[in-house]
Amino acid sequence: MIIQLPQNYSLQLVSDILQNDTQIQFEEIKVEECRESFQTFIKNTKQQIYGFNTLLGFKMPNPIKDLQNYETQQLQELFQCIPSDPPQFVNEDLCKITLFILINNLVNCSGVSLNTLKQLQQHFNNKTHLQLPSINFNTQYYDASLNWAILSTLKNISEYDAIIITFTKSLSFATLLYNTYRSFKCIKMAFITTSISFEATNGVICAFTQLVNEVKQHQGQIEVAQELYNLLTLNDEESDLNLSLKTITHNILQDAYSTRCIPQVIGASLDSIKFIINTIQSQQIGQRAYQFLYQTNSNHIQDIIYNQLNNNETELLLLDYLAIAVSEIGAITERRIQRLMNPQLTKLQDYYDQYLRDDQSLFGFQQLANQASNLIQKNKKYCHPVSADSMPQTTHLEDINNNFEDSILKMQHIINNTIQILAIDMFLSSRIIQKLEAKEGKLIHTKLNNIVQQILPIQTTNQVTQWLEQFIQL
Repeated sequence: MIIQLPQNYSLQLVSDILQNDTQIQFEEIKVEECRESFQTFIKNTKQQIYGFNTLLGFKMPNPIKDLQNYETQQLQELFQCIPSDPPQFVNEDLCKITLFILINNLVNCSGVSLNTLKQLQQHFNNKTHLQLPSINFNTQYYDASLNWAILSTLKNISEYDAIIITFTKSLSFATLLYNTYRSFKCIKMAFITTSISFEATNGVICAFTQLVNEVKQHQGQIEVAQELYNLLTLNDEESDLNLSLKTITHNILQDAYSTRCIPQVIGASLDSIKFIINTIQSQQIGQRAYQFLYQTNSNHIQDIIYNQLNNNETELLLLDYLAIAVSEIGAITERRIQRLMNPQLTKLQDYYDQYLRDDQSLFGFQQLANQASNLIQKNKKYCHPVSADSMPQTTHLEDINNNFEDSILKMQHIINNTIQILAIDMFLSSRIIQKLEAKEGKLIHTKLNNIVQQILPIQTTNQVTQWLEQFIQL
């Protein structure tokens, strides 16, 4: 697949970037023209320029002419840093997206040389893995550690190119984009796992009907309910499982909260994730290093605008929203798992010993329920808002940027934990359905039975997690 730069950001673009055969291209002539204009402007201008890092918000005291006008010490730290031993590499997917964003931004009239951009393009196309500096690397910006990894791979790079790359915020936006993509996949995973779990617990399907879920006019709730209803029904009739289990369950009006309110909870998460997607697409967060207004006929640059975010507050706030939204998907799933495993609460008390027995384990499948509970407790801690961690004693230091590493790590944990909880739910529910089918006959219609049959041979929840990641495509 060939992606022509520049591109506007979207989840579909993230999906394309992560394809194994993805290559990028850009128009070299435009890059060279922009570079020539940039050099002419820097040589001749006498005006002061906002740009890069303005420290306390003041204008740069002098035009851009050499490294002395910038944080020379920080740049020297970047170039002198020794890679960690053992090596610490950037997550492969996050590395690809970060490189793509950096190149996409720089192609957009940044003044970076064609040589530098072609080297970056080669790194992306060859899937170069970036090695981070030591964890003791002391920099005001976490982005800079990744920029160091990029700069350390480039040859014959000019001081201006080094400046532009160093102060371009690519990792922060890449983290937001990548985790929004993975979070949306979590929603898709929840549709499948929730449907199978619903069948295993013999849920009352009327809770997902259109009439019930359009009362509040919450768009996410309506969409989730409709998706679940479509998965659970065949030709607008109740699923085979709901019909066949009538003889062994109580005829109740509604299910417990963790079952009947799935559209409300996952729908709210979907609304939050869509808000973030719309913000990314409408505001084009992270676009371009800076922008020229250039008059071709007079060969004169009217202005130069540094259009990168000087800190990561926007990304941090959106990542905090994202963390809570994804954690809630896992939370309601964990509640349903615990209810399923409790003989006092399940609607299938008479079958409890038969469908929960695991001959391979002393504690049966209860250990998986305990694992899900532990994971959701961890997610609650990770949901602490990093964007709120501003400390007055940091004075002029931008602690928001210092804390960005926490957002990267917490989103990685929350999404991985949530997928693991969904996998536990699917693992247990598939085996419950198998046990019940042995006594009651065929209980589930073809749309979901095909998925159950793929899950049953899998022996561990970690393998189910990997299967889910591969199965769900956006």
